[in-house]
Amino acid sequence: MITLSLIGIGTGNPDHLTAQAARALNAADLILLPRKGADKSDLADIRHLILSQVLAAPVPVAEYDVPTRADQTDYLGAVNDWHDAIARVWSDSIATRSGARNVALMVWGDPSLYDSTLRIAARLAGVAVKVIPGITSLQVLTAAHAIPLNTLAAPVTITTGRQLRDHGWPEGAVTIAVMLDKGGAFTAIDPAGTVIWWGAYVGMPQQALIHGLLATVAEEILATRARLRERHGSRALPVYGLPPDMPLTLLNRSENETWRAGSLILRLHRPGYHTRAEIASELAWLTALQDLPGLRAVRPIAGAQGPVTELDGRFIVGFERIEGRELLPGDDLLQWFGPLGEITARLHLQSRRWTKPLGFARKRWDVETILGPQPHWGDWRQAQGLEAAGSALLARATGKLSDTLHAYGTGPETFGLIHADLRLANLMVDEQGLTAIDFDDCGFGWWAYDLATALSFIETDPRLPDLIAAWVAGYARAAPLVPQDRAMIPALILLRRVLLTAWLATRADSDTAMTLGGPAYTLGTLTLADRFLTDGLAHLRP
Repeated sequence: MITLSLIGIGTGNPDHLTAQAARALNAADLILLPRKGADKSDLADIRHLILSQVLAAPVPVAEYDVPTRADQTDYLGAVNDWHDAIARVWSDSIATRSGARNVALMVWGDPSLYDSTLRIAARLAGVAVKVIPGITSLQVLTAAHAIPLNTLAAPVTITTGRQLRDHGWPEGAVTIAVMLDKGGAFTAIDPAGTVIWWGAYVGMPQQALIHGLLATVAEEILATRARLRERHGSRALPVYGLPPDMPLTLLNRSENETWRAGSLILRLHRPGYHTRAEIASELAWLTALQDLPGLRAVRPIAGAQGPVTELDGRFIVGFERIEGRELLPGDDLLQWFGPLGEITARLHLQSRRWTKPLGFARKRWDVETILGPQPHWGDWRQAQGLEAAGSALLARATGKLSDTLHAYGTGPETFGLIHADLRLANLMVDEQGLTAIDFDDCGFGWWAYDLATALSFIETDPRLPDLIAAWVAGYARAAPLVPQDRAMIPALILLRRVLLTAWLATRADSDTAMTLGGPAYTLGTLTLADRFLTDGLAHLRP
């Protein structure tokens, strides 16, 4: 029988490795080592460093790529599928070393605490599992702050950033320890009277610690996290011919992170959303759009690795910096929606005529991928402040919406390659006019959906009928917009609003969600849905 030893290795500091762990590594005849993907390559480097310091003699290493977890609404279902895929990779890696009987796998922290390695290992047939405990990040954090984990005779609740963000302070909890936080989950709770002991890179040379009243130190923690991200992002600069010490400025944290470095804009992609092929396809279309009459689009800049850079398991792309500013809701939007309609029409004309390169791949934005069981941007049922009555109302509205859009169809006359996110924040304005940026969500959708995206987050603005009329008139100056497309505009506006309602709930840590999200936005969605059921949003039909 094969024995798989799951060896806790702490937070990455080789000094935290226990003597038992060192013995288990030396006793192994095969060590499994994740390479890249969801597990960043710098973490793999730390594992190699630990092995170089611990092994008395060489041990065969089987490196493997960690499968990517699907980004879908059914979180637990996606995780289970992901675990199945990882187990298959482990099994295949062990099978290639037919003589291996003592297999070792290094696990961050301790295998028993907020780590799924034990659950994955349980899927392996004919394998006995042995656990070597490790020092957890909680132990390292409390040691760094020189504090006990619990107050006198009181319990401790261990939770995750996702749980704290979605459900707030656990009822009855005195002390909570928050793990797996993508950042800023503490902003979801009332800071009054709360004391925080925070740490990043605990136990490592770049360790950062902050302690104090949450109301006092919250901004300092957020700023420190930004500086740490900036320091990490600076490693990408030489790939684009820039000095590593060039200042980086975080511009936006939404679906991805966007940074400014001199005359260059860098987009750091969220893991697991777009594939390399999808990102390369976006850049191929953007390249084809350059220098077309009457259409200005952001220009991609290739790095030393080509159009798409991969660093630490994350994709990075570069763009030429654009002068001007974002279009804002408080601007005279009527002045700009006519030109925007014309620009959108020229974009669609190019899309219809363009021969896509071999391997071109972008996501679809249709009924199934927006309202179906595995939507790209989350499930509207998770919307903040949505109660039973509102859920029932939205269910009726989205049912009618689905029927309407299925009848509309996805033939080439109504559906094709579009920008799919032409909201105000993705439009730069200067003396020469508008420039379209951020094609990160470009994909296959209804042509008229690009108007709905331009109205994102202002769907209840009283100017909407006039803005729609201006956009339609501008579009018609460059390309025809047939009556059936015009008739579908109200439905597509509601579709986009439902999509954003879901997105704000699933991306609650984004800058956009913190500014625009919450129960008030959900209430606006319910108002639109009710009117859609009553009269089809007739006031929005041009």
